Amino acid sequence: MLKLYFWPVPIFLASAHDEFEMLDFNADWVHVRISGLSRGWIWRSSLEMPGSVPDVDMQTSGPPVPTAADLFHVSREETAPFPGDWAPLRGKSVKIISVQKMDDGAKDAGPEVKLEFAKALLDKSYAELAKPPQALAGVVLIFDSVDGGMIAATLASLEQWKAGALSDAALWHQCFFDPPETFDSSSSSASQ
Repeated sequence: MLKLYFWPVPIFLASAHDEFEMLDFNADWVHVRISGLSRGWIWRSSLEMPGSVPDVDMQTSGPPVPTAADLFHVSREETAPFPGDWAPLRGKSVKIISVQKMDDGAKDAGPEVKLEFAKALLDKSYAELAKPPQALAGVVLIFDSVDGGMIAATLASLEQWKAGALSDAALWHQCFFDPPETFDSSSSSASQ
């Protein structure tokens, strides 16, 4: 049996005949997708690698660094009135996306990883919100955990960001963060 890791904890035992989609690799590890959002790492020495995969690492070697997609998943989506008191969205209908950690016992990965996951969700949500009719005023991401928090963005800000008129940093300055310190004080001055 092979062990699949959600670094550093084994999360799945694979049999010798299981096949997985390879997402990434380094000298010691192979990052694989089990199904859907389920991902993990397997010791490279435990696998039979395809001939097209080089024996040496194309990137820097070292322990696997979990990505935002490895740490979080969307648990629920709904449309409802904005659940806060931020003037740009107060009383307006928004898309609310609840996000949970893949492993509730895992240590907080820090604000940068949360923002990376939030950016991917905002990008995906904008594509859905931009389709007519535009009945929603924005998107709210709720990180559902002890160290969680909320990020809200207006549709207008997302439009400017997607058009290239706002950088990622400028987008964060136009968003609402609650509590601001959860997402790093340098990127949440617009929450005031």
